[in-house]
Amino acid sequence: MNVPGSQLPLRRYRRRILGWGAVGAVGVFAVGAAIFGARVENDLERRVVEQFNNAQVGPVTARFSGQDGTLLCLEVAVAIPDDLLERSRALWGVRALDVDDSCRQVAPSANSDASGAVATEGLAMAESAATPLSANAETVASLVAAGLQFSTLQDLLGDTLLNVTLAGDGPFTLFAPTNEAFEALGADAIVALGRDTELLTTVLEHHVTAAAVTSADLRNGVVEMLDESLITVEVADSVTLISGASIATVTEPDLIADNGVIHAIDRVLLPIGMTAGAEIDEPLLSAEVADGQIFLRGTVATDAQRIELIRAAGVRMNPANVVDDLVVDSGFDADADAEGFANLVSLMVPNLIRGEAMLTSSGVTLIGVYATDEQVGILKSVSGDDVTFDLTERAAATEADAATLEIDLNALMIANPILFDASSTQITADSAAIIDRVAAISNRVGGVAVEIRGHTDTDGEAAENQQLSEGRAEAVSAALIDRRIAVGSLTTAGFGGSQPIVDAAGVEDKAASRRVEFVVTVP
Repeated sequence: MNVPGSQLPLRRYRRRILGWGAVGAVGVFAVGAAIFGARVENDLERRVVEQFNNAQVGPVTARFSGQDGTLLCLEVAVAIPDDLLERSRALWGVRALDVDDSCRQVAPSANSDASGAVATEGLAMAESAATPLSANAETVASLVAAGLQFSTLQDLLGDTLLNVTLAGDGPFTLFAPTNEAFEALGADAIVALGRDTELLTTVLEHHVTAAAVTSADLRNGVVEMLDESLITVEVADSVTLISGASIATVTEPDLIADNGVIHAIDRVLLPIGMTAGAEIDEPLLSAEVADGQIFLRGTVATDAQRIELIRAAGVRMNPANVVDDLVVDSGFDADADAEGFANLVSLMVPNLIRGEAMLTSSGVTLIGVYATDEQVGILKSVSGDDVTFDLTERAAATEADAATLEIDLNALMIANPILFDASSTQITADSAAIIDRVAAISNRVGGVAVEIRGHTDTDGEAAENQQLSEGRAEAVSAALIDRRIAVGSLTTAGFGGSQPIVDAAGVEDKAASRRVEFVVTVP
């Protein structure tokens, strides 16, 4: 799972219908990863070592490949304070920082978040680091095998590699359907699952999240599962889990293993777009919003329909952020309302933090996370009676959420810098699409304070550079306000050329020095 982050986009997985022996399929969405150059690695190495030097801890050396680094102690073993390691991992641009065996690492404190926080809104705890298991450890997998109420689940797990995963280091939380839960799904649906390992793996992974979460740690919100889709958690007198039309209740909480925890549930959770029934109703079209981009997938009958969908998706966002994976098939016969779907798609970007709309022959399903009730009202006011809504309000930010947000924003800036006209505070037209993505990422959680920091290179007069850096930070702030960024507060600061980016030889990388950075906190 995207742990931090990611607030994670809603991944397109193979959506299938569990019919009475019939299974249909659609495509898989893959996401790429950014690759950063040597100048970024040099800068990260310099700043990490500088952090340790300032704390008079060392000597240490850092080696980075992209944004992933390793801390080495080449001269003598060094005790690494956990708080210093945590601060180094929080430096902008650092995605991961491990400690080599040449150093003697001090164990993190109980409040440390060295491995990142679970990027979901329904959990109240940080994801714990994996601890190697002893030979006689009680694992999630062995608890399932020992539980008579989980015999059907055990049989199905044995047909997938997930059984091996749940016997590993973890941590994991398994929402485990009981035998009665599978009986309620239906014998034919279980047979259909057993015939298709990929489908079975998707369904079972939809019951596992990569953290050890007791019932006391659950909160109202959404949780990302191993299949990278979401379930909704509602906590009242009991714990209820919702995934589309699937609703399950925790019947036996907190079966504790050495690598995680199991909660028994009374229904099988099917990912959105999967149903158990006699009819197959596959998505014809889908539109997914994630971090300021919208992904269009599916089949249309004409190029005119394709162009209209792309146009609708780009009405309220920069067209450069519209990803077109549509297929035109003149023989495609669809009875569904493509025009009404396009109208809904045009409103998704400003009114959903993230989400996905799916068009089938029987109507539209819209799932996602929103920031304000006004956004829900807009979406529902323009939608027809055949739209099914599964919307969740975003959670208020924790300190871990803020740290994740800061890392993701600054990583985006390294890969795609916001550019300005020469000696000007005017943002270039080419950077408008990046501003859209910054606004969307900043909106993931509520109540954060975002400070925008402008920097210049060291050329020119210091006073002019200071004024220019302040003006550029203010220009970014104004652009985000225009995009209705809904954070707790938005402030700006300028540093001129006082913090240049230099390589290992002390030579300034002027292009890298001219940058915008973000600092995100919870007030």
